[in-house]
Amino acid sequence: MVAPHALWICACVSADEAPTWLIYDDLNGEIAWFRVPEQTEPLHLVDAQLAAGGHADPAEVLRWLEGEATDPWAGGGAGWGDLAATDALWRKITRS
Repeated sequence: MVAPHALWICACVSADEAPTWLIYDDLNGEIAWFRVPEQTEPLHLVDAQLAAGGHADPAEVLRWLEGEATDPWAGGGAGWGDLAATDALWRKITRS
């Protein structure tokens, strides 16, 4: 699938065997998300123009969604990639 933006988040900072989630927007601007199957590279599932990803504490993901953090791993964990993808998806998710 082709997407303008994609973001994968592994919640492994706070739990063993934590899931990885892929969030992306489609060419119509709609948001989609799903749990990435084990042993699968998240960005192999989508052809994104801009992408980011990282390992986060779920509490930090919530802080990001509530606008209290600049990205899902701001208070711990590690992330990399294009922050423009993270920002664009945050705006669409929160409709801000």
